[in-house]
Amino acid sequence: MDSVILIDGEQSSEVSALDRGLLYGQGLFETIRVVGGKLPLLDLHLQRLLGDCEKVCISAPAASQLHGYIKQVLSVAGEALPTLSGRLKILVTGGNAGAGYAAEDSAKARVILQFFPVPPYVVDTVSACICNTALADSLLAGVKHCNRLEQVLAANEIRAKQCQEGIVLDQRGNIVEGVASNLVFQVGGELLTPQLKSAGVAGVMRQYLLQRKRIKEAEGPIPLNILAHAEQVYFINSFRGAWALDRLVIGESAHDDRAILSLKNTAKGASLREGGRIVLTYNKSAQRQQFVDDVNAVFAQS
Repeated sequence: MDSVILIDGEQSSEVSALDRGLLYGQGLFETIRVVGGKLPLLDLHLQRLLGDCEKVCISAPAASQLHGYIKQVLSVAGEALPTLSGRLKILVTGGNAGAGYAAEDSAKARVILQFFPVPPYVVDTVSACICNTALADSLLAGVKHCNRLEQVLAANEIRAKQCQEGIVLDQRGNIVEGVASNLVFQVGGELLTPQLKSAGVAGVMRQYLLQRKRIKEAEGPIPLNILAHAEQVYFINSFRGAWALDRLVIGESAHDDRAILSLKNTAKGASLREGGRIVLTYNKSAQRQQFVDDVNAVFAQS
């Protein structure tokens, strides 16, 4: 089975060319890990999805309707899979509501569910780079809307550099997030995640850890030079869990001159030259593994 797709409760893989999500990116989406038929953090996903509909001028569907569609798509997928595990994506778009920017008064949301059977991620450490693509300031900072072109550009960067993730900055050169994740920095015994006041996505795993006071939002912007003195760096999201940064590759980004200067001015002696590039490594430790295990435990608790 490749996938199961429902559009407004009907099994189909075709959407109208007049859909406002396609025309203007007017839509929201959630990506949820499915583990043995269970959906960790589902309540937080639906709270974010339904709560953000008003921000993008979409009339929110009923929560009961979404639950019904979820049950339906998993039921169909379960007929073909002995162990129901994979990725569930829920999209809510503005539907068909006129060709102009302003939707017609009769606008009705379209709900699309996609289930993909995918193997679980088994890595817990990754290499990363600093992306050239910088995020523009946005009135929709924090919202996981369907306009993801910046992430598409950044993802192509990290693939070309043969890294698993990338560190994305704002227009002022401060750290915002990973390409497909939020960031957590371990500094002086604290676990800090960047503010998302002007750019970025407020991820569900980030929210989960903030609510449990496992991490803390930074009081101000996080500058690039934190990479030179942080004890650990983590990428977190609600599908992959937590990845610890093992190797930061520096030398191929427009931002790298500043990063290299930070390295030269720090006492952190964990950098080495590799083919003309600088590679900053972060040491493995029991504390690092404990954080990764604590985050990933959410997938076993559902």
